[in-house]
Amino acid sequence: MAPYKSSLKIYNADINIMQFFIVIVMFLTLLSGKVIADDNTSAMNDNIAFYEGENHNYIIRPPDNFKMITDEAFGDGYSFAFIPDSEDYDSASMIIGVNIYQITKKKNFDIEQLIENDTTSLRKHYGKNLSISNVAPLYNQNGDRLKTIYLNDTNQLISNVMMAYYHNDNEVFIFDLNISTSFPRFLAEKIFTACLKHFKIQVKINKK
Repeated sequence: MAPYKSSLKIYNADINIMQFFIVIVMFLTLLSGKVIADDNTSAMNDNIAFYEGENHNYIIRPPDNFKMITDEAFGDGYSFAFIPDSEDYDSASMIIGVNIYQITKKKNFDIEQLIENDTTSLRKHYGKNLSISNVAPLYNQNGDRLKTIYLNDTNQLISNVMMAYYHNDNEVFIFDLNISTSFPRFLAEKIFTACLKHFKIQVKINKK
């Protein structure tokens, strides 16, 4: 069964259309080279994602020994994704998919409602034996909390392991951890936690 991917298709059509184009803008931004350089390792330059939000800039570095994938991940419904250095996207043993959305109507958006809709969709996707737990929140580099849910099923092996949500200003970030049946879940969780710790937020000094 294909992994579940979070979606913000729970609001009116105008917002859905805007979100679709925002994801495209993010993809084109990454392709155009708007990537933060790594001061220590030039080989890492193409692996660091940068997103310019309304009032903040967002920088997301991959875990150690992971690389960023843009085109294949975007075609699969993500803004971008991180996978192990030596693997291809279509056969990766572990994928950290990242989705970035811009919300144009703040008063209509509720992060808790988004998570509730995701959990409902997850149960429909995997069935009634799916266990969904609200685990202790994970943290980014700034010390901000990300709401986190943990997924498991005692009757079948599922690819979705954890999902983490961050909402700031008009931007929403969703981190989605998927693994193959051969990848240890405990190791994937450790790597996922490390990835979120590389998620850095900076206040924009010169706003447009």
